[in-house]
Amino acid sequence: MRVSRLVLLAFSACLASAADDLRTTTLFTAGQGGYVGYRIPVIAATAGGTLLSVCEARKDGFGDWAAIDLLMRRSTDDGATWSEPVILAKAGEPGTALAHNAVLIPASGRTVHLLYCSGYDRCFHRRSDDDGATFAAPVEITAAFAALKPQYAWNVIATGPGHGTRLRSGRLVVPCWLSTGGKKHRPSVVTSLVSDDDGATWTCGEILPTTAPNPSETVAVELTNGEVLFNLRSESPGQRRLVTRSRDGAAGWSPLVPDQALLEPVCMAGLIRLDEGAGAGRIAFANPDCLTWKDGKPGVSRERRNLTIRLSDDDAKTWTHARVIEPGAAGYCDLAATPGGVIWCAQGQHLPHQRTARRAFHHRVGRGRPAHAVAPARCDPLITEGRPPWDQSSTPYACRVPARCRAPPARSATATTSPSMVSAPPRRDRATPRSNARPSRRTHPSADG
Repeated sequence: MRVSRLVLLAFSACLASAADDLRTTTLFTAGQGGYVGYRIPVIAATAGGTLLSVCEARKDGFGDWAAIDLLMRRSTDDGATWSEPVILAKAGEPGTALAHNAVLIPASGRTVHLLYCSGYDRCFHRRSDDDGATFAAPVEITAAFAALKPQYAWNVIATGPGHGTRLRSGRLVVPCWLSTGGKKHRPSVVTSLVSDDDGATWTCGEILPTTAPNPSETVAVELTNGEVLFNLRSESPGQRRLVTRSRDGAAGWSPLVPDQALLEPVCMAGLIRLDEGAGAGRIAFANPDCLTWKDGKPGVSRERRNLTIRLSDDDAKTWTHARVIEPGAAGYCDLAATPGGVIWCAQGQHLPHQRTARRAFHHRVGRGRPAHAVAPARCDPLITEGRPPWDQSSTPYACRVPARCRAPPARSATATTSPSMVSAPPRRDRATPRSNARPSRRTHPSADG
């Protein structure tokens, strides 16, 4: 059995900031609230600065086919306090076998769109016009995927997960993945779901070029020139994130190419464009930066550790600055940015049940203080010393970083610098698969994949 938590990390967008700019908030803890565990963190910030955090609350197991509800917590004071969890979709309700793969899309004004799937074969949309305080009844939009069946006879559909994107044109763009493999979720392809009428109707875009094995969970961002960049998870033997561009987020996708700066441990990642005040073309990316084989056995999955956030000043062409925000156990993550110049990283962590001492320590640190004040004491020495504590537990968290801060000048690899934020060093793989190794059992490309 595993202990899992969903945590928010808040930090300044200036990655060179002192370690004490990082604060964490535990939003969901396994075994509490009537759920075995919480997985698949989603974070989004509305135009007015309201933070919305959604996750999958799993009742009878950690697996992707457990009885799953979608829960949300909401903050209107820059993450200082959070509402009690509310259920957005409940397993067992009419039309909802299990709820999963949530996507939040902050739109204009106080409008927020929520998309999610049920039983991996149906898709629903809900709309809020009050910054997520309430949502309209769900509307099924599965028919949007039906148009792709003659081309790709899917029996699995999944939105996101994570946050979607509203383009400057007003178009809503949601990355999705499809599979013909049933519960194995392999093989798979990636497409997009778009709306040009503020969520009233939805259509699917083209299926992306299938040059890599099993592409799935994808994140999106609009570039300065109006193009849409997709950054894909896959099982590519090159072990790098794959990227492609489209003029409109629906058609004309460029060939998939690896981003050599971004490792692919076969895990969901986070991607967000920072506001114009941070400089044109500034984008943040986060994922577990690790290629160590899971359980030391060559196969598909890698260790999910060393959560790292990177900044680009040129629309994701290069990643010049990096900071490790969780050296130990990491997992799925999502990013948001608030108008005050703060980056938020929602992250899920898990570990064997017997390693509960770390969780106890986490709560002791925060004794006598609100939960949102707990994290810095846990993270600061780890970031400052740069020593990965492989025995620490997992948690979802949000990180705060002023987007207006400017990145420090690049330094040579031999210079003496603080490990909390330096110019990104040349990439060197941490593990290379043996050519004669026998692949391990593949796992689901969602929560456990």
